[in-house]
Amino acid sequence: MARERTGLILASAGATVSRVDATGAEAAPAFDSDLAQESRLLALNPLVARPADRKRLLMLGGRLAPCLWAIDGATWGIHAPVAVR
Repeated sequence: MARERTGLILASAGATVSRVDATGAEAAPAFDSDLAQESRLLALNPLVARPADRKRLLMLGGRLAPCLWAIDGATWGIHAPVAVR
């Protein structure tokens, strides 16, 4: 458990994103193994539900020391962009 925060903020083009403090008011676990945090996330303006018109399996990997992350075994600079629409 720690008060330090890290993560990503996803926002649409032109959205205003406020600065988030580096530490929270309360200590929290790094993640919930049951995805309880993620299951509470809701879109302000949800998309209309429809079946996926294409799917792609991505393998995520990496480590913290040194900080190195990969998608499908490729790190930044030798990666192949993942096209989405």
